[in-house]
Amino acid sequence: MITLGLDSSGKAAADKLTRELESAKADQTVISTRYQEAQITLETAKNSTKVMGERMQEIDAQISRLQQEIADNETEVVQTNELIAKTEVEKAELVKQQEALLQEMKTTDSGKEEFLAKRGVIVDKEAALQEDLDEAKKQQIICQQKLHTVEMDKVKQMTEYDNALEQMSTTYKLVPEEARAQNLVLDMSDTALKKQEGSLNKSIEALGIVNLAAIEDYKITGERFEFLNKQFTDLSEAKAQLETVISGINTDMSKRFKEAFAKINEYFATCFSKLFGGGKARLILLDETDILESGVDIEVQPPGKKLQNLALLSGGERALTVIALLFALLTYQPAPFSILDEIDAPLDEANIDRFAKFLADYSTNTQFIVITHRKGTMEAADILHGVTMEESGISRLLSVKLADVE
Repeated sequence: MITLGLDSSGKAAADKLTRELESAKADQTVISTRYQEAQITLETAKNSTKVMGERMQEIDAQISRLQQEIADNETEVVQTNELIAKTEVEKAELVKQQEALLQEMKTTDSGKEEFLAKRGVIVDKEAALQEDLDEAKKQQIICQQKLHTVEMDKVKQMTEYDNALEQMSTTYKLVPEEARAQNLVLDMSDTALKKQEGSLNKSIEALGIVNLAAIEDYKITGERFEFLNKQFTDLSEAKAQLETVISGINTDMSKRFKEAFAKINEYFATCFSKLFGGGKARLILLDETDILESGVDIEVQPPGKKLQNLALLSGGERALTVIALLFALLTYQPAPFSILDEIDAPLDEANIDRFAKFLADYSTNTQFIVITHRKGTMEAADILHGVTMEESGISRLLSVKLADVE
């Protein structure tokens, strides 16, 4: 079997463009990845700003609530103080009444029983007022404790507020007005907010160092992407044009190959018949759907034998068949002269005679220079050139024209 392959400079150019296209695609993928990373960083910064704004609003709300509680507690303390003052006045009035009654008891003995009765009433009122006074003092102590707790919470909230402002200014480079611009309210507890803050801090740390030049890098990357995209478009158009040209070349080559193959097949059958003294031979394409990449098989039928593959012939028959194919190619594309180097070495004497006769007939159009050791081939030649060594190390060229000898 003989496989025929055709090379094309267009195919090499297409391969080169394909590699450049793949490189451009790889650059485009890297640019897209960097753009996505920049987008993620920007979104993370926005989320952090949003969380800080929400936290500040929550602190503002808590401060307002604590201020309201302080005001309510102060009002309650004032009311308690007024009650204590009123009770003190009533107590003082009862003491005065007691002293007056004592004075009246000294001046008269007749009103002793009445005095004792009034005194009991006054003592009962004094005990009730004392109980009210004690309860008021207890309420005052409770209010003072509440006021102290609220003031401590206020100090704590103000400290957290100042820390949040400092962190927002140092870490995120924001002022309260920019954070409040989010205009959002969180219905989350402090524990949930701290947990979310810790999670966000871990996410920020996982991102690594923030690229402050991300916007400029994105602009440069965008320009680079547009440039590469334009190049990709140009390469795609060039590739399409090259594929069109290659398709045209392949179509033309296929057409020419079919014509040449048909002619060579015809010449091969003729040369085979002359060399073998009869018989048939033909060339077969193994894949007619892709003739430019198809292999070629040889089927021959020497005289008196059945049709068979070249591999089943004897050595001499195979050599003579290949000689027939060689001369078929030479018939399709003639040459002014040809050099044959021991092409007749595998042939037996009978085949040598047929080959010599065929070569002599063919030499009318082409001059042959044959290198051989076979006498039958020499006898068919017009001129013989030989090298002899009469003395050791000394060679001499001999030439003989057989026509002159005859």
